[in-house]
Amino acid sequence: MERIISMIGLLLAVLQVTAEDVYVKMTSLDEIDTESTYLIAYEGYIGKAFNGNLIASITANTWLNSTKTAFTIPDSYSSSGLLFLKLEVINANSNIYAIKIRDTDKYLTNPSSNYLKEADDYSSNRARWIIEKASEELNIKSVYNTNCYIKRKSSNDFCCTSGSSSGYKKASLYKKLPATETITIGDAGYITYLSSSSLDFTNQTEITPFIVTQSTNSAAILERVEMIPAKTPVVVCGTPGTYAVSVVTSADTVGDNLLIASDGTVKGDGETIYALGNLSAGVGFYLVDSDVVIPAGRCYLRIAGNSSSPSYIRLNMQEPTDIGILKSCEDDSCYYTLSGLRVILPHKGIYIYKGKKIVIK
Repeated sequence: MERIISMIGLLLAVLQVTAEDVYVKMTSLDEIDTESTYLIAYEGYIGKAFNGNLIASITANTWLNSTKTAFTIPDSYSSSGLLFLKLEVINANSNIYAIKIRDTDKYLTNPSSNYLKEADDYSSNRARWIIEKASEELNIKSVYNTNCYIKRKSSNDFCCTSGSSSGYKKASLYKKLPATETITIGDAGYITYLSSSSLDFTNQTEITPFIVTQSTNSAAILERVEMIPAKTPVVVCGTPGTYAVSVVTSADTVGDNLLIASDGTVKGDGETIYALGNLSAGVGFYLVDSDVVIPAGRCYLRIAGNSSSPSYIRLNMQEPTDIGILKSCEDDSCYYTLSGLRVILPHKGIYIYKGKKIVIK
């Protein structure tokens, strides 16, 4: 039986994104990237450019959801002087960033007490910022004076201050969400996938996401889900093609999921690490040989191993029934691969159907 001995054979997903003006409060430093667009906001107020330098705010209460963690900016405000931001990494280990004003290509700086202005570069510590994890948000403080945070004053202007009176509220960092994430399914019909955002598959008719709820030395039990929170590893199966899946602001946590997302440093050990592949036994999880790296963003299983660890684990799909049993094909109308794997959405290839071998072209 084959093992995965290189990246060849791993089923990989392709990710693309398309943006719209939906912003969500960030809650984790892991969500920071240098490609997205950001806003500085405090609940009902969003930072905007004022007199070309200082930052004032506009009221956005009517755009917020009930939990004040997300809002949509109407098209009429797209050129209203909102301070759209990009982040540039200065020192990732210390969470130090330059905050670039997207429309001017200049950098946010705190040249003197309270004021926020623009600078041509970030050579000064006054134009360098530490993004700090709070309980349910990310705050921004100055490298020059780590007691000073970007805050909203009672006058509704934003400033950089150490003021702690009730009139000063720490601003949060909001990130612009894409409208969709595009998932590409290859000829095998299966991939592992790690989303950047929470996704809603409810209206998808050609692809289906699954989590792995159980795994033994012979089978991985896949359970269908319809909505997944950001950074949830899943197996997606469907007809080969490219699909735009709707991004949502949040999704409930899925049940117990044995899939693990690789950060790019995970290596096979020849005993416990299994990656999804399409090799001699068909689509399934194959044992990964020692020192073979699982690419970042791909997903794998870790199963207690020994000298007799199987080289292949087949997939069993569990349908979402009330009693949680494996749905059988009582009318014998299911499609199966030649290796015995039941296929929900058959694509071109050879299958067993109603006890006979057929070819779908």
